[in-house]
Amino acid sequence: MINPVQKQVLQLAVKAGEIMMQSGAEIYRVEDTISRICAACRIPNVEVFATPTGVFVSIDPGDEDSDVLTYISRIHSSAVNLNKISDINEFSRVFTTTDLSIEDGLKELDTIAKQKRYPVPVRLLGAGLVSAFFCALLSGSLVDSLCSGLIGVCSFALSIFLYKYDINYFIRGFCCCALATVLALLSVSLSIGSSAGSMVIGSLMLFVPGAAITNAIRDFLYGDMLSGVARMTEALVIAVSLATGAGIVIKLWSISGMTTQTASETGNMAVALLMGLAATFGFCIILHAPAKNMLVASIIGGVGWGVYQLCNDYGSIVACFLGACAVGLLSDISSRVFKQASTVFTIPGIMPLVPGAGMYYTMLELINGNLEKAAITGAETIFLAWATAIGLLTIGSSIKIFLAIRRKILRVTK
Repeated sequence: MINPVQKQVLQLAVKAGEIMMQSGAEIYRVEDTISRICAACRIPNVEVFATPTGVFVSIDPGDEDSDVLTYISRIHSSAVNLNKISDINEFSRVFTTTDLSIEDGLKELDTIAKQKRYPVPVRLLGAGLVSAFFCALLSGSLVDSLCSGLIGVCSFALSIFLYKYDINYFIRGFCCCALATVLALLSVSLSIGSSAGSMVIGSLMLFVPGAAITNAIRDFLYGDMLSGVARMTEALVIAVSLATGAGIVIKLWSISGMTTQTASETGNMAVALLMGLAATFGFCIILHAPAKNMLVASIIGGVGWGVYQLCNDYGSIVACFLGACAVGLLSDISSRVFKQASTVFTIPGIMPLVPGAGMYYTMLELINGNLEKAAITGAETIFLAWATAIGLLTIGSSIKIFLAIRRKILRVTK
């Protein structure tokens, strides 16, 4: 016999997990949230299986007269929304520690699900900041940075326009990067800008699936192989579509006899830190991070990029690892200080370290017919992504071990 209360609990838990999955949360966080909600309602046996395309939950109250209930929710689309992840994290804390009713909980989840993103002008401002300051990070001139900011605004506006007509992310990314590349090359040909490479990469970073790549590798390392494969496949297809959009335009441009320029990262530490901070702030807007946490997340991103620049003499892979360690450590500390999900700080903070430039240069070498160099650049890009994810995981695991030892010592001393 089906217990109506248990059915409501199952619906509540699955809805919370569904919102988190659609907002770009990690698999372990989704499964942990669902399990905590069910445990708070005194349901002893809970099995949760979450993937990027669906959430499966079964509960068994353990009574002789109770049936096993299973609920499946299909995830049709997803877009990173850190504010929703934050709100669900807060909801889970309140629901498990107070006497909030299931009915009120469902109403609160409905409110969170209907939450709107920042207004379009604000998001366009964030896109401009990301493009302009990433161009500056790659030693682009002031004029190049301003051009890149305007190009980023135009390409992101196209993305919003295509999204309204349900154009899938792969086609949107292809069209937006093609537009950004055309505008960058036109700027150089009109002698407005000087480095097309810096401007293209600045705009390309708006669409790089950095969160998907990082979460995919973290899923692999946590043992969620199916989710890791699904997310990595999606991230790779998106990355190829972005690089192809830029590559086709570059190829057509080169046929006409024009040339493109490459970019090199700035070496000034103070400037790099400030540029990383500003670029991360732009990502906070685009990813809809909670307004109260934007400054802290931006500082974390700036510090992570500063560590990367400081350690770059030891190799980009080592620098990426150490930069990710800095982001992971500061994000964990901030999440405890502000009682917030660490994802709110981690995802924006890690974005400057995502190897978007590597994608561009890999495609550029392919267009130029340098297959060996393209393979080397592509492999290095993959290793940089792995180094970033392993850096985050290393810090996360170290903190868990430290806290476990600390709790054990406290129990012994008591």
